[in-house]
Amino acid sequence: MDGWHTWPAAAVVGTEQPTKIYFVNGSPIWSRPFLGTLQSHTLVYCGEEDIAAPAGVFRCRHFTLSGHSDLWVHGEDLRLIRYDWTKLDRRYELAAVQGEDAALDRSAP
Repeated sequence: MDGWHTWPAAAVVGTEQPTKIYFVNGSPIWSRPFLGTLQSHTLVYCGEEDIAAPAGVFRCRHFTLSGHSDLWVHGEDLRLIRYDWTKLDRRYELAAVQGEDAALDRSAP
């Protein structure tokens, strides 16, 4: 999981933007090929929010993805802090920040 697919999104709240994302369809069956497909989606920028994750509280940019997922990214490198995949009832959160990243500025989105 990453936040890189939000890079082209306009930073205007409520702006819908079409995008294409390469999704990998991983399978637990190792004999199947590990392939993906390029899929069309819509990103909507929802604004900035403070998001709490096990790794701490971060100032994030919030996006919705085609109405079925919400993601919060932080900083210039678009570090994924949280991803809520409503359709699958899943939540992914940044668990820890280690090494050089431990001094990460958490206040800048």
